[in-house]
Amino acid sequence: MSGGPSSGKTTLINELGKLGYRTVPEAVRPLIEAEIAKGRRLEEIQHTDELQRKVLAAQLAKEKAAPTGEVVFFDRGIPDTYIYSKVDNLDLSIYSGIELRGRYKKVFFCELLPLVKDLARVEDEVRAKMLSEALLNGYREFGYDVMVLAATSSVQDRIKTVLVQIRNG
Repeated sequence: MSGGPSSGKTTLINELGKLGYRTVPEAVRPLIEAEIAKGRRLEEIQHTDELQRKVLAAQLAKEKAAPTGEVVFFDRGIPDTYIYSKVDNLDLSIYSGIELRGRYKKVFFCELLPLVKDLARVEDEVRAKMLSEALLNGYREFGYDVMVLAATSSVQDRIKTVLVQIRNG
């Protein structure tokens, strides 16, 4: 699952989990929350090579631990981390040797919903839209056939679309 900030990815992942599907939460939020709990300010944490290295390592570990042979929904993937690094002009050499193409059988992309800010999500609407476009274009550039989940769809309609796509291979 991919999409810009405040696009409903986590809500969708949580609902799929309630239906019994295996889900893997995003890697970045717990890292940011842990750093804030240590007394660091968000401005010190976000948009840094340090954070992206930690996110990449956590995401790789989550993917390695995921079972094979069953449907697993990830709240963000390795290409998301790469694209965020690229947008923020960070060190892309950490992705050397990591295959960004063909990692996932399906990619679902959630269009932006009205922006809701919180402790770890402080983007304004302009940055959220720019990130959303960069993520969608990035996945397409990596060769993924991206299934876009419309912002006008309800959570239940998004789930129905995802499940139909999963059933159809």
